[in-house]
Amino acid sequence: MLNFSARYSYPIAGGELFAYTDWFRQGHTNFFLYETKEFFSEDTFEGGLKLGYAKSDGAYEVAVFARNITDEVNLKGGIDFDNNTGFVNEPRVIGISLSAKR
Repeated sequence: MLNFSARYSYPIAGGELFAYTDWFRQGHTNFFLYETKEFFSEDTFEGGLKLGYAKSDGAYEVAVFARNITDEVNLKGGIDFDNNTGFVNEPRVIGISLSAKR
């Protein structure tokens, strides 16, 4: 398993422009206590990106973000009942975040 994150900021009047990224990679993983052909993952990865402006006193931040930017479909786990159900990660999500503090 590998986790990586990086942040870059550029100061401008009263705050900073920033870019943030994070990545996750997981190798061969078996989801049950016994070996199965269906419920293991092989070299899954997922990444995120956030670009924005933050006021230097922390009063507010505005940013655009994306999660799962490569739109990967990764098996995250399974439930071993009669039908062997598996579940996957969320699809790509893109949005705007606003935060304010007093």
